[in-house]
Amino acid sequence: LASTDTIVYTGAGEIKGAQHDGLLKMRAQLATFMTDRGKPYTLVELPLPRPMTDDNGDPLPATYCNYLVTPSAILMPTYNQSDLDTEAAQILERVYARQVIGIDCSVLVEQHGSLHCATMQIPRQLIKNISI
Repeated sequence: LASTDTIVYTGAGEIKGAQHDGLLKMRAQLATFMTDRGKPYTLVELPLPRPMTDDNGDPLPATYCNYLVTPSAILMPTYNQSDLDTEAAQILERVYARQVIGIDCSVLVEQHGSLHCATMQIPRQLIKNISI
């Protein structure tokens, strides 16, 4: 896993959108957090995917932070944004020191979820037989 003094979070990105100011405030708040030893956390920023919208033009909640940690790899959502998908994968590889497997979640995000959300209700017995 990532070290216990590390927080991975979604950055505000360069595009001024509805969430931009909120993500900047979140980053400022994260910078005030201290470990149980009184030291600041190491903050690792993941890029924010470029804005995605549904058929009605409503924003979709695409984020690389909706990844899934497995014993041998990180499963990371991708959004057909090769430059940002690659950047996010490289960051997670450094943080977790393991392979990152990108999974296209362009369709899942249309349902207002992504990879981690889609795996939350899988029975433990089924997962035991899967080796990733």
